[in-house]
Amino acid sequence: MLYEYKKVSIEHFDCNVLFFGRELTPADYAYSGNNARDYYVLHFILSGKGSFASAGNRMTHLTAGDVFILPRGVPCFYQADHQDPWEYSWIGFSGSSVRDILLQSQLMERHYLKGVASSQFAKEYQTLYQSLHQPLNLSHRLLVQSGIFQTFHRLIQEYPSQKGQSKTSSYEHFNQAVQLMKHNLADGYNVTDVGAALHLSRSYLHTIFKKFAESSPQQYLLNLRMETAKEFLKDTNYSLQNVASLVGYKDQFTFSKAFKRLVGKSPQEFRLEK
Repeated sequence: MLYEYKKVSIEHFDCNVLFFGRELTPADYAYSGNNARDYYVLHFILSGKGSFASAGNRMTHLTAGDVFILPRGVPCFYQADHQDPWEYSWIGFSGSSVRDILLQSQLMERHYLKGVASSQFAKEYQTLYQSLHQPLNLSHRLLVQSGIFQTFHRLIQEYPSQKGQSKTSSYEHFNQAVQLMKHNLADGYNVTDVGAALHLSRSYLHTIFKKFAESSPQQYLLNLRMETAKEFLKDTNYSLQNVASLVGYKDQFTFSKAFKRLVGKSPQEFRLEK
């Protein structure tokens, strides 16, 4: 008799697509808006040439088959070539896991990759981009979510970060803290509880969260609670008291007050917009 049983714990990665687009730019065109985004925008160059630089890095020339990313909170400059302006497509990503995933790739070292046109990563990106044009019913939403993970999987498989291959103990501590927060959300875990469980000081937790999440552990945990609450409000008919309890609040009033302060609208208002 053949028998196999293994117990596993596979985490949920919070990765979402916010928008996508495509543009053939005029000669010398440079984006003049806010060059420090609140999200991650991945660009794939389809034809032509241009120049790109992110804060702290030198300007580089990019061409068809190259990719560049506008990371969250990092000022970037990019401009089309004078004689052969580029055409590119882009996908905007958000979610608490996006940065963690991208940090495992070379893309986050200088914020661009050259010569990726024949890679599986490029193929998965193009498949994801095409799937975003479909009506977003449940079937296609699952297809898009699958495409996000396939794209990121290929990215870190084909273009792994050398830093990512040799994780530091501080990153391991950060990841352990994040998993504790996620798995104990309904129990009302706070930062003190996380530190106690991992035998880490509050000041050390603050340091590693600032380093890897660009956020304090308190703010990260609050964002995690509210992003999870948004999912419950959109996808279930749970009462507000149930939602509050599931994300670690003892009463509906405290939850609603915190939600409105962070999101800008009450849970009821947010649910009505779904």
